[in-house]
Amino acid sequence: MKISEESARHLDTAILLMEGVKESLSAEPDKWGCIPPEHSRESIHRRCVQARQELLQVQKALR
Repeated sequence: MKISEESARHLDTAILLMEGVKESLSAEPDKWGCIPPEHSRESIHRRCVQARQELLQVQKALR
C-alpha cells in the first residue's frame, strides 16, 4: 500500500514520539532522586497525546 509523503511524516513523527516515551519510562532518577523535566509524567502524557494526533492523521489519510 502506498501512502502520501505527508502521511509517512506523520507516522514517522508518531514513532519517534513513542520511542521518546519508551526512553522516558526507563529513565532513572539522578543521585538526588530527581528526574529531568523531559522525563516527567506531564511530558510523557503530552507526547502520548501528540502521537495519537499524528496517528489520527495517518488514519484519516487511509480512508
